[in-house]
Amino acid sequence: MSNKYIKNILILFLFFSIAAHAQDGVNIVQFPKNMQVIPRNLSTGKGTYLITGNLHRSSNITTLRLVVQRGDSTAVEKIINIAYTQDSFLFQIPMEIRAELINYQIVLYGKKNGIDYVLRQAEKVVAGDIIVVNGQSNCIGAIHPEDEHPFLRSYTQQFGWNRIDYTQPGKWPPHLARNLIEDQKVPVALFNEALGGVPQVVFMKNYGGGDLNNYFNLLRRLEGAEVKNKIHAFIWWQGETDGWETQPEDYKNQFKTLYKDWKSDYGLENIFMFQIRFRSCTHTRPVIMEAQRQLSDEIKDLNLMSANHAQSDGCHFTYHNGYDSLGNRMYRLVAARLYKQSMDNKAAPNVDKVWFSNAHEITIQLKNMVGQLKIIGTPWKDFSCSEGNVQVTGCSVSGNQIKLTFSGDSTGVKTVSYLSHITAANDWIVNELGVGILSFHQVPIRPEKPILPSVDSVTYSVSPSYGNHIFKINLPNPDKKRVIQVYNTLGILVFEQNWQNGDGAPTTIDASAWQKGMYFICLAVENKRKHVFKILKTE
Repeated sequence: MSNKYIKNILILFLFFSIAAHAQDGVNIVQFPKNMQVIPRNLSTGKGTYLITGNLHRSSNITTLRLVVQRGDSTAVEKIINIAYTQDSFLFQIPMEIRAELINYQIVLYGKKNGIDYVLRQAEKVVAGDIIVVNGQSNCIGAIHPEDEHPFLRSYTQQFGWNRIDYTQPGKWPPHLARNLIEDQKVPVALFNEALGGVPQVVFMKNYGGGDLNNYFNLLRRLEGAEVKNKIHAFIWWQGETDGWETQPEDYKNQFKTLYKDWKSDYGLENIFMFQIRFRSCTHTRPVIMEAQRQLSDEIKDLNLMSANHAQSDGCHFTYHNGYDSLGNRMYRLVAARLYKQSMDNKAAPNVDKVWFSNAHEITIQLKNMVGQLKIIGTPWKDFSCSEGNVQVTGCSVSGNQIKLTFSGDSTGVKTVSYLSHITAANDWIVNELGVGILSFHQVPIRPEKPILPSVDSVTYSVSPSYGNHIFKINLPNPDKKRVIQVYNTLGILVFEQNWQNGDGAPTTIDASAWQKGMYFICLAVENKRKHVFKILKTE
């Protein structure tokens, strides 16, 4: 063995002996890890971290010095003089770094006998956005090479903080994250805990399964990464497995329980969901996609995104024109919510109301959009109507409205569905950003478009405009035949009466048996002129 080799061993032994000696009586409780992503504050654009620990008097450390180095230059240096009043000295050192595409080095020194010793050190620390994904197999997979980025990271129990390719982040989630990194210039930590081919109940907190419980696996992972209560966006894509037999109300109740637990455990402000496609992965019933659409109407901070107008093989999606497109549209929605950008066309167009335009046509009005809808191919083949003996033979669009034409008289038609398709056919209705309209199932058709009272509604009047039980209708011209109809907001007829009063006295409607909500009173005179009034039943 050469003298040079022996010398090197002695130097290494001396270094580790000094380092070990420097740590005597030192307990670092909380300190950043290598490659850690510290959640940023969206208002300040900075991430904060509290370094904590305690020193025993026996450590003989007289000064702590924290050095935060931004790239190649020192950003912050803090010095804490130690004054032992008891055997231990507790310390808390707040640290703040900017959310940017620059790595930080964090070093904590302790001075003993005039010499600085490194007590703890972390490399490539950043501040950024925290994105969590969960659901079924459309969330699973290795990252596509185009979406790899040094500032896209994750945390696992096995590898700690590391590059994203140490996990299975899926296809569209990294594409969403890559957009955030490049457009917003901030690092991203992406956590994906998806499981393929399982129903929604498996993801619930009370499902059981011990260490295999999906809910607690994700919870422990986020706790280990120190991001549990600082998630910026939680994204859910699940439901294909439930499309075989889960009842829509069961699915909605399960999700509402999940939502409540997520809010409680994570303090979430932004929850996002992809609507599944009908017959995706061969499930047979359209009720889950409709349940998801209804959930987005019922839960104020649930943001639903369409998977229509993306290339699918019937279950999963191609990367190009499929997952990358879905990642783009979810990025726009997430970014609009997080950074208070314009929401114009970022959300998926959703059915608002449907009414008969004439005997051979209905009009579907959409919300969550501005500008002009666009028709690609022959999408009317994906629409169907319940009851009635008619087929949808064509469609046209104007602004946010779709007009469907029928093969015959629409008498008897009560509801309309848009089920989309799973084939490669490029037949869609999209908004100006190319987002396909949401699917829907058996939405009631109103007898006519609700309108404001007509110009002579001072003569024809309803009072009060809101109340609990009795509404009074003033009907002049008693010699004319009138029909009174009342519809709820779903277009369902709840009251109808023919009225011909010789003395012109007001008539009344007893609403005591109706449910609380908005109603439309329609007055037809001689079956020609109609006047529509809105009333609100308050209890």
